[in-house]
Amino acid sequence: MSDQRPPTPPEESPERPGLQEALAEAIAFYNAGQFWHCHEVLEQVWLHQGDEEMRTFLKGIIQAAAAFHKGTVQHNPRGVVRNLTKALDKLIPYQPAYLGLELKEFIEGLQYCRAVAASLIDQHETDFDRVLVPPLRWVSRRGN
Repeated sequence: MSDQRPPTPPEESPERPGLQEALAEAIAFYNAGQFWHCHEVLEQVWLHQGDEEMRTFLKGIIQAAAAFHKGTVQHNPRGVVRNLTKALDKLIPYQPAYLGLELKEFIEGLQYCRAVAASLIDQHETDFDRVLVPPLRWVSRRGN
């Protein structure tokens, strides 16, 4: 699957107003450690999204945010592993970037966090360290 070209981001249209603004709001929540709020903002976009490629991408980010909510708030490393596995399956085809978001390093960070969470399960520990959460970074912004 890594040999395939990443999906082409859809352009904004009257049917998809504010996609970039909602994404920016969600990423700000995510990077501030407010994973549940990130999840909620993106879920509203996902629910009204007709483009399957975009829905898959959004679902991957939603699942990553849910994973870190499970790890940092609910102290549930099994939930981290489960959600990151699903997120990675969805996000890997969108590398190296999609909608102006850098994904290669982000995905590497998700893979590392999944391994750490699996290790916590093996050690019967539940303290997932927030500092391990990879940030979502912009590689470019439309209009800049």
